[in-house]
Amino acid sequence: KDLWFGGWEYTILPTLTGCFSYIATYARLLKTSMLDVINQDYVLTAESKGLSRGQIIRRHILRNSFIPVITQLPMSVAMCITGSFFIESIFSIPG
Repeated sequence: KDLWFGGWEYTILPTLTGCFSYIATYARLLKTSMLDVINQDYVLTAESKGLSRGQIIRRHILRNSFIPVITQLPMSVAMCITGSFFIESIFSIPG
């Protein structure tokens, strides 16, 4: 089977296996970044304006917390793609 025409089942397992380890890394990075952002002055200003907790989290905390995650993402994607070659050989998947 060709990769673009019916061979997607060969790419799912190596991709999931290679990228699974990054989930915990990004969750921890996002958590520490959110804890840093929560104490910023603009979050306190948003609370004093009367914004709901959900609006504060979406508009101010998450938006600013994703900056370190987005910065690290391209490097992880490249490592995921490179690692899939080794994973394909471990699972004996044609790739």
